[in-house]
Amino acid sequence: MISEIRVKPVFCSSKSQSIQVEIKAGRQRWTASVPVGTSRGEKEAKVKAFREIQRVLPKVKKAVKGKRWPEVDRELEKLLPEIGGNLALGISLASARARFSGELWKIGKPKAFPHPLINLVGGGAHGGGTDWQEFLIIPKGKDLLEEIGLGIEIWTAVGDELRKKGILLGQNLEGAWMAKLNDLKTLDFLAEIAEDWGVRLGIDCAASQLWNGQKYSYRHVWRLFDRESHLDFLAEVVRKYRIFYLEDPGITPEELWELRRACRKTLIVGDDVYCTNPELLKEGIKKRGGNGVIIKPNQVGTLSLAGKAVELARKAGWEPVPSHRSQETEDYWISDLALGWQARLIKIGMNDMPKFNRLLSLWYDFKNPKLANL
Repeated sequence: MISEIRVKPVFCSSKSQSIQVEIKAGRQRWTASVPVGTSRGEKEAKVKAFREIQRVLPKVKKAVKGKRWPEVDRELEKLLPEIGGNLALGISLASARARFSGELWKIGKPKAFPHPLINLVGGGAHGGGTDWQEFLIIPKGKDLLEEIGLGIEIWTAVGDELRKKGILLGQNLEGAWMAKLNDLKTLDFLAEIAEDWGVRLGIDCAASQLWNGQKYSYRHVWRLFDRESHLDFLAEVVRKYRIFYLEDPGITPEELWELRRACRKTLIVGDDVYCTNPELLKEGIKKRGGNGVIIKPNQVGTLSLAGKAVELARKAGWEPVPSHRSQETEDYWISDLALGWQARLIKIGMNDMPKFNRLLSLWYDFKNPKLANL
């Protein structure tokens, strides 16, 4: 049971400020640090500044004192608009860690490990020369160590090649390479990489960042699309470059449904359109708006609500994809959750080694570990 709560400021990978929550339960103390998103969906739980958190903390302490997870989450959800998703999630995660003695993966009964979904080249709100936000790969190896190692090797080779061509701009918030290439030229470049290394390609379009209220505006390829022509454009891209994974290609479930119909072998994944919110996801499932959903617990505020979204996705035959945020801390709880939730994919930035290392540590702790079938 929670007897004490402290909140401390910490800095994210981007040098922006976030929070770490520390709770006392019994004789032990448990912590959880909360990341920050750069391109946040409009329907995400709000983030509160540290000074605001200090103001509401006494009320939160009163509500959760003497309670255990998941009862803690029910109390936090009543207060969520007032206290913010970052404080709620920090308390939720720390109390769940207390419940599972620090081993959050025990939230489920893991049978296999997720494959890493790695951001190679970036753009959009994260910085870079493309309108789309992420160009991703899924390595294929005999074990997790080989897949992570292959991802690092490809990332290094891509950086070297861009540097040789004189088009490297640096790295963005997630450690992805930024280059003097537009979206289609980036795909031309990465398609050769994918063929040479035998990996699958993915794109995070972050379409909400492209929508200007009337059209999808692509600054780097100098084109404007209405909704119908945008869907045709994306379907053509999927076919030409054999895209396996397509995230946030539209701003409505209906658009994701149209792409799902047109690209039957592609995983069509919603992020900003669902924001890990079970109610939004229910509506999306009714409208068949995709076949996958990004799971970012800080979008919705508690571990219980994120877990409900995972359960809804799985029952509908959708793919839940646990994901980091662009401004991360060294905390690795998303790795535990991806394993516990039996996800087949996990998004991790190349600048976020603690999460890779946590998965590897668990891999070698398990008897006869295996990768999920994908």
